[in-house]
Amino acid sequence: MGGNLCTSATLLDLSLSNIDIMVKTTGIQTTALEELKKVVKENSDNMSRVCIGDSPMSVPAKLAAAEKRLEAALTGSRKIKPVAEKFYATLNDEQKAQVNSLVDWPGL
Repeated sequence: MGGNLCTSATLLDLSLSNIDIMVKTTGIQTTALEELKKVVKENSDNMSRVCIGDSPMSVPAKLAAAEKRLEAALTGSRKIKPVAEKFYATLNDEQKAQVNSLVDWPGL
């Protein structure tokens, strides 16, 4: 579980890297996407920091690490959600379908 949680932020960051080319965003869409990319990158960096290091050996240490990762993931999701909704609202139906198929966020 920890591995998926730790890598999901990076995979979302990678999924968004070329979406503007694939979806052909323009104007306000591009601006909203750039804002989303920024927030997603910050989340990816934060998750990388939380997930770095050796795997804890004891059960209490494992639970503490899991709690820390879950808190970071939840905080990141709460920051990403309004920015993602703002970007998504700028898209037409065809672009929304493309984004839905292109963006990968494991665990969802």
